[in-house]
Amino acid sequence: MVFLVIPLKDFTDMNACQSQAWKHHHKHECKIFSKLYPNVLPNTVRMVVQLLLLRKANVLPDSDWDSFMKLQHHLDDFRKPADGQTTWETIQLMSKAAKEYSGTPEPLDLIESMTGRLLINSLTLVSPTYEPLGLCLDPFPALANHSCAPNAVVSYDGPHLSVRSLSPIPHSTEITISYIDITNPVPVRRSELQTRYFFTCACPECTHNTTLHLPDLLPGPSLAALETQALSLRLTAKQQQEQQQNPAAALSTLSSALALFTPYLKSGSFPPHRQPYPHLHHQALLAALAARQWTKALTHSLYIYFHIDPVLFAQPFHPLRVVHKWVLAKLVLHVCALGVGGGDGGVNVRAESGPGVLEAESGDEDIRPFTKNWGIDWVLVASGLVEEVKGDVGRSHGEGSVFARVVGREGEEVGANGGANERRREALEREWMKLKDLAAGEMGFV
Repeated sequence: MVFLVIPLKDFTDMNACQSQAWKHHHKHECKIFSKLYPNVLPNTVRMVVQLLLLRKANVLPDSDWDSFMKLQHHLDDFRKPADGQTTWETIQLMSKAAKEYSGTPEPLDLIESMTGRLLINSLTLVSPTYEPLGLCLDPFPALANHSCAPNAVVSYDGPHLSVRSLSPIPHSTEITISYIDITNPVPVRRSELQTRYFFTCACPECTHNTTLHLPDLLPGPSLAALETQALSLRLTAKQQQEQQQNPAAALSTLSSALALFTPYLKSGSFPPHRQPYPHLHHQALLAALAARQWTKALTHSLYIYFHIDPVLFAQPFHPLRVVHKWVLAKLVLHVCALGVGGGDGGVNVRAESGPGVLEAESGDEDIRPFTKNWGIDWVLVASGLVEEVKGDVGRSHGEGSVFARVVGREGEEVGANGGANERRREALEREWMKLKDLAAGEMGFV
């Protein structure tokens, strides 16, 4: 049983949406949502309504309903007051709305328990590139326990959910996933798990005060104040980009936040993989892309590739690491499309190469001085990056997934063929060394 709730604005193919969803559930809820339009119910309320309508229409199998109702709801924990308006009051409001809009005869206390179950057990539905789309409910992965060093990860291919291993899992070994961002320090992880899921994590990582198998840094007062200041700047940048629609201002704010850590990084007293530093880089990359500042975007993406992701995601095929590599590959392809390849890598790169390529616009930053100063063969780099993603995507997303097919087509476009000869492999290694120096140099570390 898999139930999905996706805002309509996130559908790129409305016909596909209608054909796949109508028979399953949408014909039962369409009249309700059309009356509310352009207002949209919160995703949790929509999912409760969907379940109630399917139950009311006798089209939800009893086995699926029983599987859902066996999940924990934690209503006693939700009833405990929090800051300001309690989560319990929010559950009551959402449950009353679900009962009213669905017209169900089910009692309110049962609907409240359904809302609690969804808040605890639903997953974030994401695109193949891990952009949040909505909610997903499936009792199977919901039964998986949390670990801050999980051996599996949840992945999506359209409406299809899979649990993919991150390492060999011996027979009779428990499969674990992460409920939260496990790259955060122990106090942050434990606080989030206690607040959202009502348990104190006792996994080996938290017990031994480690993050990503590395000892957790215990910052002194000055460094703690620095992290607080950086988080405040990060929030300001988010508001600048999302509310003010000013990615250039957001990028400037994030650059200031990152600069706070430079002396500590140079002295070795702050590792580049400790949050919030990686989050700041990723947010700066997105702001740079939105602002069409390609030099900044390339710098941040390269720094993530060389200095952050190998620590945060040790497996080269970790889905998030593969997605980040894909973003870098597409960015380098854009550099090539602007005519600054800088060498003969033996590949064919066109301006329109591959789906999702960035289109050149008048007024775009002229990146030729930046790219040529480093003497890098960007065409060869583009081929090497696509080749790398192509080699990992089968394990990260599945061999037959939509994302794997997209990567495969891009590989054919650029001639990514697995390293045709020793000479080409050696050339790629030389370019990789230049790229690593570029990433460190542009961030002010060399």
